[in-house]
Amino acid sequence: MEQSTWQLKVINELKNQQRSQAWLARQAQIEQSALNRMLNNKRNFPQDKMDALASALNISKETLFS
Repeated sequence: MEQSTWQLKVINELKNQQRSQAWLARQAQIEQSALNRMLNNKRNFPQDKMDALASALNISKETLFS
């Protein structure tokens, strides 16, 4: 499956901040394996988890999902 825009934004933001998926998972309190499945379009996540990602990356939800 192809990655969506928000997934690419998360991946790019991690690169820009020189952070790992493991770091993001810890900050957002999401299992690392679940985050990986989400970023690879193999799992849907509830809105509160998406909010946690934006917060952990210190970007607005609007920026992440626009």
